[in-house]
Amino acid sequence: MKKIILLLAIFIMNGLGFMNAVYATSINTANVYAIGDCGQLLKYKGGVVKVDYVQYTDNGVNYPAYCMDKTKQRSQ
Repeated sequence: MKKIILLLAIFIMNGLGFMNAVYATSINTANVYAIGDCGQLLKYKGGVVKVDYVQYTDNGVNYPAYCMDKTKQRSQ
């Protein structure tokens, strides 16, 4: 009985991982614009990192935008 409960718990936990999955996509060009300051949302080594919340619009739908290349710098 314990083995069955353990297997059931493993299957449930694996299923929950798919429910929270994020599907990112690459885009070549987009009109990205800032819509506000993220405040103290992002911290690194105890200090607050200044970031803006940015988004782009595709077919009338707004999507959040972010860069996964940490060598890029934001332009002012």
